[in-house]
Amino acid sequence: MNGLPLRNKALYAVGSLGANVIFQTMTMWLIYFYAPPPEAGAITYAPIALISLLMGIDMFVEAIDDPLIGYWSDSTRSRWGRRIPFIFWGIPPLILTYFFLWTPPIAGTSTWNGIYFIVMLWLQYLAGTIVMGSYEALLPEIAVTSSDRVSTSSWKVVMGTVGGAIGMMASSVLIERFDFRIMALVMSAIAFISYYVSLLGVKDIVRVEEPAGERLSLVEAVKATFTNSQFLFFIISLVLLYMGQSLLTGVIPYLVTVVVGETEDKVAILMGATMGVMLLSLPLMSKLTRIRSKKWAYALAMLALVFYLPLMYFVGFLPGIPKIVQGAVYAGLTGLPFCALYVFPNALLGDVIDYDELRTGERREAMYFGVFATISKVARALSTALFGFILGTFGYSGANPLGIRLMGPVAGLCVLVGWLIFRRYTLPDQVGRPVEGDRS
Repeated sequence: MNGLPLRNKALYAVGSLGANVIFQTMTMWLIYFYAPPPEAGAITYAPIALISLLMGIDMFVEAIDDPLIGYWSDSTRSRWGRRIPFIFWGIPPLILTYFFLWTPPIAGTSTWNGIYFIVMLWLQYLAGTIVMGSYEALLPEIAVTSSDRVSTSSWKVVMGTVGGAIGMMASSVLIERFDFRIMALVMSAIAFISYYVSLLGVKDIVRVEEPAGERLSLVEAVKATFTNSQFLFFIISLVLLYMGQSLLTGVIPYLVTVVVGETEDKVAILMGATMGVMLLSLPLMSKLTRIRSKKWAYALAMLALVFYLPLMYFVGFLPGIPKIVQGAVYAGLTGLPFCALYVFPNALLGDVIDYDELRTGERREAMYFGVFATISKVARALSTALFGFILGTFGYSGANPLGIRLMGPVAGLCVLVGWLIFRRYTLPDQVGRPVEGDRS
């Protein structure tokens, strides 16, 4: 399918708005909600080390179902295609479990809150796998050329940035003026609507395939995925990049309330700076792709983050400049390289999937996105545990904020390792033949 219509790109991309509303509010606020710093004067529902550990356990456990659901989706045949049934029926449980995460049963530190947290978070992750794994797998299915994949991904960045702005900025205002439950209710409604709107962009163009002959078994499909060296080089680098971003996003509320000394609503200033620069960077990302390639632009953005992320350690140290301004400038400049994180990964993974079709003779989008989700959840589990360890060990209070400051250098180290691994990725922008030396 060449020349994907603009209407379809834009409507499909609206799903990224809802996804980012959920992802960003959970990444930025969930640990903070259950284990606020002493300066916040809020209820502590569970110790920060316990919440970080439970979140990591949930990610490890739930990661197992990603390739299983991916294989199921790849093998499904219906009048709606392979992906839409999973998205359509998965949205309600995804939204409900998200909302209930913000309603712990005991108004104080309690073991029951920990049990409630781990159960509800696992259900939320499971529903997220069903919806988002299928949603992401639609992109290489509906956009088959490199240019369509980059442009559709750019539309996803626009919508995702709007969702990120809502999740990061509006959430802080709602929390400051009302509470976390009102914030969760508003975000739930926004995500619910956006997910269903996205289906309007694909319902008439999605592939409805006839039942195939003999297909790869589950074991064969997983094996074929993990023997695709290009996929491994790309996905491990991306996971490490996500780890760096998650560490940075998660520490922002602590940076604002402890290091900068402002209230929660000022988090919106930093996040607004990031989102604004990210949107302004979109034309540059497209230009870099035309000048060289997706691979080159993505690697350049990673290298920029390697040098820039550690500078967070020095936020608040510059004399004569208000701390909130220092924080906003730092956060804003992360928007330029992080723009590449949203534009290129799905387009690059589409190339990997095209290459896999040459190797196996099958289209296995959901399997690849499922395995990616498994790897990324394991990495996020490690990232969450690392996050809790750094804050718990080195401090996250006004008297001892070292743990907060160290998060930037640690995030930069994660991205550095990812950049070194990605240097071995060799696929061209438009895949047409196997890479020499890579065999099924």
